Amino acid sequence: MRIVLSLGLVLSVACSQSSGVFKLGPDTYITSAAASPSAGASQAQRLALSEANEYCANMGKTVMVMKSSDVINVYGGGNSKITFRCLAKDPGLQSPGVTKTVDVTFEDRTK
Repeated sequence: MRIVLSLGLVLSVACSQSSGVFKLGPDTYITSAAASPSAGASQAQRLALSEANEYCANMGKTVMVMKSSDVINVYGGGNSKITFRCLAKDPGLQSPGVTKTVDVTFEDRTK
């Protein structure tokens, strides 16, 4: 009996799970995840964000988080709920490259 209880405790301690993605509107979705104390509350957020990213990527789109809420319980586990949109990839949203060199001269006026 002790072995069964110990195994059950070990399995429940290192768990994190997701609810899946649910559609709220034409391009708006929600997902949530929970993590045990051993995984940590940040694991719940990481799982929810990964699921949102994967869902949008499967449609050839980019994720845009609209709202995120996290709850950390007293034991260190937690829940994360993310509302997000899947948007068409926009080349205008790429990181801008530096196209002009900066022309700055520093002068030592202490002499």
